[in-house]
Amino acid sequence: MIVDFKTLQTYHFHSMFQLIDLEDGTIFSDHAEIHVLELTKIGIRRLQDTDTLEKWLKETLFMKSSTMKEAFKEIQRLSQVPKTRAIAIP
Repeated sequence: MIVDFKTLQTYHFHSMFQLIDLEDGTIFSDHAEIHVLELTKIGIRRLQDTDTLEKWLKETLFMKSSTMKEAFKEIQRLSQVPKTRAIAIP
């Protein structure tokens, strides 16, 4: 599930859940998982500094429109300047 709002009370953007029996804790299957990706929790970091999943999200979702592609390029350019990055990320 990919959402653009905060769903869980966690700091990380990727959460994984498994189906378990509440009575004895037996996991239903190693193949049945629910992944929640909260886009609002993805920080503004250089693409090179992100993990594989975050990189995939940025490349796949943000690069679909020409406007987002241009904006992302500008963010990447500005994030290379330490003074600009210090202003943007307090």
